[in-house]
Amino acid sequence: SIIKSEATCSNAPLDKRRAEAAAEIIKDQLARVFSKSCTREEVERAYVSSILYDWSEVETIRGGYMYPKVGIQRSHFLDMARSLDDVLYFAGEATNMGACCTVQAAMETGLRAANDILGISYQ
Repeated sequence: SIIKSEATCSNAPLDKRRAEAAAEIIKDQLARVFSKSCTREEVERAYVSSILYDWSEVETIRGGYMYPKVGIQRSHFLDMARSLDDVLYFAGEATNMGACCTVQAAMETGLRAANDILGISYQ
């Protein structure tokens, strides 16, 4: 299976047609990305369901994301990723030095921060 899901946002159901249309677009994109190894029909058979969030409807998020400014340097990402006194740790796509601006980048930095925290020696 590829994804398990239901269409929800802020504890409220999204328009089912909108969620289904988005799922179709995602399946089309997956079929294009993996066109050498599987067909659109195989993607459809592997698909279980999907979760769709309209982040613009979430009061504390509103659909924002990070994008690199002209002139940004690796040191800027390092500064954003650096913990404060090994007490406060930062994660999110803006702290990923290899691939910003994606969910994958955010997930990778969450793992990085968790590993940093677990590496601390508590006395």
